[in-house]
Amino acid sequence: MPGPDRWQRLPQPTLCRLRLPRECEPGLALHLLRQHPGARLHQPSPEPEPAGPQRDRPLLLWAADPVDQRPVRHLPHGCQRAHHGAGPVRSRLPKFSGQKSQALIEFALISPVLLLLLFGIVDIGRAVFYYDTMGHAAREGARTAVQAPDRLPTNADVLTTVVSQLAGIQASEPCPQGPISSATPPDNTAWVYVTEPTPPSTIEANPPMNAPGGEYSAAATGSCSAINPAARNAPLQVTIRFNLILITPVVAQATANHIVITATAIFKTEY
Repeated sequence: MPGPDRWQRLPQPTLCRLRLPRECEPGLALHLLRQHPGARLHQPSPEPEPAGPQRDRPLLLWAADPVDQRPVRHLPHGCQRAHHGAGPVRSRLPKFSGQKSQALIEFALISPVLLLLLFGIVDIGRAVFYYDTMGHAAREGARTAVQAPDRLPTNADVLTTVVSQLAGIQASEPCPQGPISSATPPDNTAWVYVTEPTPPSTIEANPPMNAPGGEYSAAATGSCSAINPAARNAPLQVTIRFNLILITPVVAQATANHIVITATAIFKTEY
């Protein structure tokens, strides 16, 4: 038989029905732990009980007497005594993870909108960046076309200057002296033109001065205008058309999947 310093299992005394606080749900199951130091068993047990506290059966505490619906006992809020001699019983409501689940659902619903907004801002930033880059490249190309430090410039010199300012963007001259095509350049590619100011959209057989001074006169060929080198401080216009491909699906659909950026610069020749 266990000694007096061992924990013993004793029968649970009769409990009366108690009244819990209003915010606690009726029928809340509680487990009571009781300690009985120095007690002995009334009847011998075939096997000794292990040392340590013993857990009694769960007790159901009702909010009111189910017969006449009147409270059985009034005790301070949050503290109910099961019976005389027993310690206070603290009533606790279970914690639910409903708020976490609700937050996950809300995030799943709002995340696509946030991603579209984020990529839309990125596309707008790219468009502004390339617009500024094209304007700067057009000015530098026009400056190259009108200067003559050692020799007269050519269309190739203008194209080289423009490409050096486009930060890796591919550029070409399908018809250097125009006409400026209304067609869309290839994806993320720029077309460069050197013409007279405000050129027509049709082929010019006898154009005004529309080419850098280092070019040779040539007749119109195919869909390209004739070449007439500039002289006597004639103005020249450099035009760049760039086809920017967007990455946001919604913005791409709203802009026909691309934005054509056009930049021009007009300078007078120094020769």
